[in-house]
Amino acid sequence: MLVDACVRCPVFDPQAEESRAPWLVDMTRTADLADRAVSEISKAGQSTFWDRDHRCSVLMHLARQSVSGARDLLYSLLGRLSDSDDVVGVEQIVELDGADGLVFVARRLGQHLSEDADFWVDDTPVAALDEQTGTGTGLRALEAVATSDADVAQYLEALQRPRGEERGHLKAPPRLGKGGAQAHEARMKAITPLDVIALVRRDPKDRCFWLAGWGLHADSASLETVFAAMLEETSPSRISRFLRVFIRRGVPRFDDAILNWVDMDGGGGAAAVKVLAHLDEPRVRALALSRLTPPGSDPSALPLLVSNFRPGDHRVVEDVLRPVDDESTRHTILYDALNVFEANPVPEATAALCFVYEHTPCTHCRARAARLLAGLATIPTWILEEAAFDASKEMRKLALSGSASSGRPTRGPS
Repeated sequence: MLVDACVRCPVFDPQAEESRAPWLVDMTRTADLADRAVSEISKAGQSTFWDRDHRCSVLMHLARQSVSGARDLLYSLLGRLSDSDDVVGVEQIVELDGADGLVFVARRLGQHLSEDADFWVDDTPVAALDEQTGTGTGLRALEAVATSDADVAQYLEALQRPRGEERGHLKAPPRLGKGGAQAHEARMKAITPLDVIALVRRDPKDRCFWLAGWGLHADSASLETVFAAMLEETSPSRISRFLRVFIRRGVPRFDDAILNWVDMDGGGGAAAVKVLAHLDEPRVRALALSRLTPPGSDPSALPLLVSNFRPGDHRVVEDVLRPVDDESTRHTILYDALNVFEANPVPEATAALCFVYEHTPCTHCRARAARLLAGLATIPTWILEEAAFDASKEMRKLALSGSASSGRPTRGPS
C-alpha cells in the first residue's frame, strides 16, 4: 500500500492540497522500501498528469536522500504528455538541481519546440529557479549557455513570442509575485461596470469566472449598476455570468428575482445560492428550510444557512449529512457544511464536524473541521490521536498542541 501510494497520486485535489511526497518518502525510508518505490515507479506506465507529477515529486525527495537511481529516473520522466502541452518533471528537476536542472529542462523544451511548432511554453521553469535564488537568476543561467546551445536558445526565443488567439488560446496570466495582488486589484478597478455589462451581453464563450474578482474590488455604485442590469436580464446564460460578480461580495440588496433563479440550469442556480448566502433575510431562511428539511433534504441549499443560521439549526445540517459515494459531490456538501459552521461556530456542531472530518476526501476540509473542533474545545481524543499520523503537517501540529474534550468521543451523525 505504501509503495502504491508513491506510484499513484493519493490526494483528492492535487492542485490545492499539499504534496504527500515528503511524508511518503520518510515512511518508505523508515520501512526500508525506498529502493522498491524507485523500482515500481520505473515500471509504471502512462497515466494521468497528476500521477506522473506525483511520481516526480517522490523521486525528487528520494534523490535528496541519495537513494540509488532516483535522480536518473526523475530526469528520464521529464517529458510532454501525449496530445497535450503539459510537461511533467519540470519544477521537481529545477528544485532538485537549481541552475543545472533549469538548463536541462530548457534544453528538453527547446527540443519539443523543434519537433512541434505549435508546442506552447511558459516561464514556469525560470520562475521556479527565481523562487529559490532570486528574480533574474533563471534567465541569466539560460542566457549564459544559449549562445552555444541551440535548444536552450530556442526555448528563450519562444518565451519572447506573443501568444495570442491565433494559437487557439489566450496567453497565460502572469504570476502574482511581490505586489501582484495590488496589481491585480488595479486591473480589476480599471474595468468599468459598463465594460462588464457589455461583455456579458456579448455572450462570450469564456465563462468569465474572473468576474467574481471584479465584484470583490468594485465600489458600491459600480455594483449597483451591474445589479440593475442583471435584474433586467432574461437570458439564463447572461444571468449566470452576472451572478458571478456577486458570488464573493453579495448583492447590494435583496430582490425576489434571485430566489427564482435558484432552480436555473447551467450553473446559474448554484451561483444564485452562493449569492443568497451573503444575505440575512427571512425569505432566504425560509427557502433554506424548505429545501433542507424533509421531504426535500437537499444539501445543495446548505449555503443559504451561512447568514441565516439560528439556534438549533445544527440539527438541520446533521440531517442532510449522509455518506455519498461520489467524491466530488461529497466534498461539495461537506465544504458547504464547514462554511455554515465557520460562520456560526456553536458547540452543538461537534457531531456534524466530526462527520465532516471522517468523510471528506479533502485534506484542507479535514483540517478546517479539526480547527473548528479545537476552537470550540470539543475535539475528541480519537481525532487528536489519528491526527498525529496524518499526511498533513498542519494536522500533525494540531495533534501536538491540541487537547481533547472530555467525555465520550463523538463520531458524527448517526
